[in-house]
Amino acid sequence: MINDYVILVGLGEIGVSIFKKFVVLGNDVELTAIDNSYNRVMLMNDYVKSKNSQSVDLCILGDPRDQNTLINAGLKRCTRLILALDEDADNFAVAQTVKRVIENFSEDEKKIDIEITCIVSNNENKDLFSFLDVQKTLGISDNILNIVNQISRPSLPINILDIQGTDNAIFTIKISSDSKSLGKKVLEIRVPFKIIYLGIIDSYGNCQLVNSDTVLNDKDMLILSTSNRHQNLLNRYF
Repeated sequence: MINDYVILVGLGEIGVSIFKKFVVLGNDVELTAIDNSYNRVMLMNDYVKSKNSQSVDLCILGDPRDQNTLINAGLKRCTRLILALDEDADNFAVAQTVKRVIENFSEDEKKIDIEITCIVSNNENKDLFSFLDVQKTLGISDNILNIVNQISRPSLPINILDIQGTDNAIFTIKISSDSKSLGKKVLEIRVPFKIIYLGIIDSYGNCQLVNSDTVLNDKDMLILSTSNRHQNLLNRYF
């Protein structure tokens, strides 16, 4: 059952990177993207169909500053809203609209809390978004992979690279406070299929190889390689 519904606003450079990563997640996340550029919307809808010819269009054309566009995109059932427009002023305008629309929802119309994340161009503007109930602000200067991993559901395995000529890929899994593997030694976690552990990035950005004493801590990013067909099984063990 899908209980994570993401609305992505903006299909610029950062927005496209985020969009493509969510598409890789497949059935684990329901996604709608909004952009006011016809070419961008068509390009990304074509990208989705290149991955799955049976897929419906995930991108819609519209002005995200307009409340009707947001409501038509499914704001009432949205669990996460990501603002990734090129200009901070535009993201701020959308956040204002979202706040106004949510405040006008009845209790029956809106029973889900929305986590709002904004990608800001100027780090000096981060504090401004807190006044509009934006819980998380990330700088555009951050590494794109880091942005995507922070936005993505913490324990969800993300395919970051397919290994050519094989069915294998490299995945990242962010360990959260409720992860099954929290506090365990990596090599003692019993997994019934082959995994190659490539390393760990801790919450401070330090990288290390996995050895017999490596313990998984909150906010660690575990990097591993396994078959693509095992992607959806990784959550059972991590």
